[in-house]
Amino acid sequence: MSGPSDGGAVLQTLGERVRTLRARRGMTRRVLSERSGVSQRYLAQLEAGEGNVSVLLLHALARALGVAPGALLDAAPEKPPELAAAQRVLERLDAVHLAEARA
Repeated sequence: MSGPSDGGAVLQTLGERVRTLRARRGMTRRVLSERSGVSQRYLAQLEAGEGNVSVLLLHALARALGVAPGALLDAAPEKPPELAAAQRVLERLDAVHLAEARA
């Protein structure tokens, strides 16, 4: 379990994820700022691992980037778009159709 001393690492990971996701989507900070409602200045601080984001701002950034809020905190690499799309389809299936897909 992480503690208060891990805060810098968490913020650094969050900043790297936001920067990476934004770049992969070909978004400038300005575009992300407009879509999320988070100022460009704050985005720069956040991407540098210096901004401490609230849950509401995290949710707004995730929505603007098209990912789940948890994806911004996860240090694992982003899934390829095709895999992420397939996962979303599978998550919507009921038990019967999920069993059929598995078979």
